[in-house]
Amino acid sequence: MISGLAGLQLFLKGEALSGRTLAVALMFLAGSFLGAIFARCFAGLICRWRKTPSARFASLFIGLSVGTAGLTAFIHYLHFSAYYAQWHGEFGSLHRLVEIIMTGASSAYIFTVQGMQLLLPWGLALLFAAAWDYARSSRTT
Repeated sequence: MISGLAGLQLFLKGEALSGRTLAVALMFLAGSFLGAIFARCFAGLICRWRKTPSARFASLFIGLSVGTAGLTAFIHYLHFSAYYAQWHGEFGSLHRLVEIIMTGASSAYIFTVQGMQLLLPWGLALLFAAAWDYARSSRTT
């Protein structure tokens, strides 16, 4: 649903269907898929000790928000880093370490400014719906 939401947001912004928009939708697809796996494992781990519906809601809410946004941002960083690696210094140098850190900071900033616009506000509604559905289900694993 997240990748569909990202694609819809791009379409509504007037972006034509291109390789760039497809890459963005696929990036969100991979990030949301991996984020859902992370969230399910995180919620299952937390719910072993706290089986109340509020704990189930909170664990999946936190797991999905951190997992989906975090793993999508990490995929964005990998793409960003692969592009800029051709200009980085030699492997193992302090200069390269600084370049990798600054590439990561730039990637995080760009993803926060541009990528989160594709998730908000409708992604938040999907997040609440998924956490609410998990909270009212009786499964704990």
